[in-house]
Amino acid sequence: SGTSLTGVPLLAHLVPLTFAVPLITLLDAGAATTQSVRNWRDASWPVFRRILPAMLVGIAIGTSLLVALPQAPLLLALGIFVSGYGAYLFLGPRKLRTAPDWLAYPIGLVGGVFSVTFGTGGPIYMVFLSARIHDKSVLRATSSVVITVSVWIRLVVFLVAGLLLHPPLLTLALLMVPVMIVGLVIGNRLHHALSGAGF
Repeated sequence: SGTSLTGVPLLAHLVPLTFAVPLITLLDAGAATTQSVRNWRDASWPVFRRILPAMLVGIAIGTSLLVALPQAPLLLALGIFVSGYGAYLFLGPRKLRTAPDWLAYPIGLVGGVFSVTFGTGGPIYMVFLSARIHDKSVLRATSSVVITVSVWIRLVVFLVAGLLLHPPLLTLALLMVPVMIVGLVIGNRLHHALSGAGF
């Protein structure tokens, strides 16, 4: 999600990824669930079901990487990913208008890994979703459902791993909730004002 793509790289300068990713995931749970509850009827469920199995496998792999690997290579990988994704967006319109079915598996797998390791699976899922869904309302609803399922699975994983049970993390998350709500209101207004291409 956008929260993760902007928040995790900034927080990674101040706190370990094992703090930053669970924190942003906690905030994402509220934002993504709110959007899913409001828009779930518009979601493309066949597309969601296609990406889900590989996403679950990726989440399992990503959990192992986050807990086991040292921070330095993870931070390098995060920097490369964010820079690469930024360059991808600035290249302009892509020629991939309709993603083949098989692409759901590598996208789901990599998205699952990145969603746990860096909290940044959303943009990876969007590569597939935006090439399968061209209505911006359906795209938004489907991506919200994908992110919501991913976020809640991650929260359970982080809880079991003991990464959420830190008073400073929970306190900071509570302090950030009002700002997140303001961002959601602004984002909703921008969504309705943008064209499909602008979105």
